[in-house]
Amino acid sequence: MTVGGVTIHQGDLVIGDCDGVVVIPQADEEQVLARAFQKFEKEKEILAAIQSGQTTVDIYGFHDLIKAKQNR
Repeated sequence: MTVGGVTIHQGDLVIGDCDGVVVIPQADEEQVLARAFQKFEKEKEILAAIQSGQTTVDIYGFHDLIKAKQNR
C-alpha cells in the first residue's frame, strides 16, 4: 500500500499523532523503539529537573556556550 508517496508493507509499524505520521519498517522496529524509549526516559528526567526548579540552561549545560558568545 502507498499512502502519501510512502510505501507501507505488511508488518510495518505506523504511528501517528497531531504532528504527523511515521512509518517504521518492520526490520527497523526493534532499534527504533529502543531509541524512542531511551529518549522518553531522558525527557522524563528533564521534566523532573524542571519541576524541581532547574533551568534548561542548567540542565543542558549551556553556561559555557553563553560565556563563549559573550566573549566574542
